[in-house]
Amino acid sequence: MNDIRRNIDFYKTLFEFTNDSILVLDYKGCIDFQSLSLSYDSDFAEIDKTGKSFFDIVSEKDILYVKDLFQTVLKNPGKKYELECKINLTHELQFHIKGVFTNQLLNDNIKGILIVASDVTGKIDVKKEDKIYKKYQQFLSDTALNSLELSNKTDIDRKSTRLN
Repeated sequence: MNDIRRNIDFYKTLFEFTNDSILVLDYKGCIDFQSLSLSYDSDFAEIDKTGKSFFDIVSEKDILYVKDLFQTVLKNPGKKYELECKINLTHELQFHIKGVFTNQLLNDNIKGILIVASDVTGKIDVKKEDKIYKKYQQFLSDTALNSLELSNKTDIDRKSTRLN
């Protein structure tokens, strides 16, 4: 009994300190196991999705892609596929995850479809902010150049001659 307790504590500690989320799905896509590591501190009892369909938490935008990928994973045991999608754990909690999707139904230790993913929500937000910043920067640059073009070349040459 001590060995069993030690093994449980060992794996529980590993899951608590990993930066990745781990989900195990059955062959229908229902969540058999979850260990979520997300950029939001929450009472995980509120977001326990064990027994629910993984497809119920995938965003509407990504659902067809994820369902197609799931079918591909089912047909190819042991092969790893890259998964990237947005998930909605609650109405307020939405995350963008990126990771590996693999069929481990034949693995006696796992017996399921394994998803190991990282929360990349912050990275996506930074990319969006950078894109917006570059757009504004380009707008300001274009505006400055356009205002210089309002004067004709002769006016600009006269002004630069007076400065010298």
